[in-house]
Amino acid sequence: MKDDDADALPPGHWLTATDVPAAVWPVVAAARERRNVEEAIAAAVRSLGFEWFSFVRSPRDTGRPGASFTSWGNMPAEWTQLYRQRRYAEIDPRPRAAARSAIPEVWDRTRYPDTPELREFFDAAATFGVCSGVTMVMNQPEPAHVEFFSVVSSVKVVDGARRQAIARAMGDLWAIGAYGYRLLPGAALTGDEAREAQRPLSARELECLTLAARGATSRAIADKLGISERTVNAHIERAIRKCGAKNRQEAVARAISDGIIPF
Repeated sequence: MKDDDADALPPGHWLTATDVPAAVWPVVAAARERRNVEEAIAAAVRSLGFEWFSFVRSPRDTGRPGASFTSWGNMPAEWTQLYRQRRYAEIDPRPRAAARSAIPEVWDRTRYPDTPELREFFDAAATFGVCSGVTMVMNQPEPAHVEFFSVVSSVKVVDGARRQAIARAMGDLWAIGAYGYRLLPGAALTGDEAREAQRPLSARELECLTLAARGATSRAIADKLGISERTVNAHIERAIRKCGAKNRQEAVARAISDGIIPF
């Protein structure tokens, strides 16, 4: 090996196209090739008639005061921010309903009581196009917490035709959630991302990110440093997490802004 932890195998490396449903393979392929898994999942759920997705880890009792959650996905950032600011996790009925039954919760606002607090919640959600969707349990890591996969649409009412379309897509949705959950970027839902962000970049991570900031591709960085392209991508992936960024471009921008790398 030319580098200490260089040749760590990518997520999903053991899977082939014959192992997984066709709807999931683009997600697996993205993970294997260390491409953007978020974009692959987003494309997969769009093909099934939904606009956004999220993986959420929350307390089983989301109704208690101070309930918090960790999420990863492509939901509108403004909605996620408002959801946190207004503590909507304490009143959101969707995860509680899914957790109680452990079967997919197909929802729109008519599925729940028209109370003042839920009216405010769904009115606010609708302004961001968050109007209906499916929430399903993916994992129950310990008694106090549960993890969900959710897909969301701007379709306002789940009528009979829409419900039938969702029923036809349910198998693929479940598979995308299950495989997507398994292939999530490291520490996406565990809360370890905050601790990871506190760690400094290693010398090699800093070197790779600096070259990326100067426009070098992973292949060019690999050739310059005498390591594999896969190793370069692994170093940059860790640098992205440590910078608290979503992708390479954002990590470069944050590193420059923070004076970590000169430019």
